[in-house]
Amino acid sequence: MPPAQVTINVRINGTLKERGDSVLRKNGVSTTQAIRGLWEQLAQTHQLPDFLQVGEDAEVEREKRRRKKALLGLANCARGSHEAETDEVLDQIRFEGLMEKYEALS
Repeated sequence: MPPAQVTINVRINGTLKERGDSVLRKNGVSTTQAIRGLWEQLAQTHQLPDFLQVGEDAEVEREKRRRKKALLGLANCARGSHEAETDEVLDQIRFEGLMEKYEALS
């Protein structure tokens, strides 16, 4: 028998919710899809995404990874190739950039 469906209720600042909903709508993603995506990533990786990690060490590591991805992207652009980046990697880079913007707004 498949696991039962459950509901998650979350309290969130109204302004932050509207800003997030706006970005999701512009990209054709529902709130439910976004939350399911986060839970799927947690289940697959067994790790917190960078934007959820806390502490000074996590921030330093997050910045190192961000810089490394940016440098790899620039190197591939200079070679005229984007073959090394999968759609998943590019989506993750875009997602991290969006989360940085949200964190700055909150």
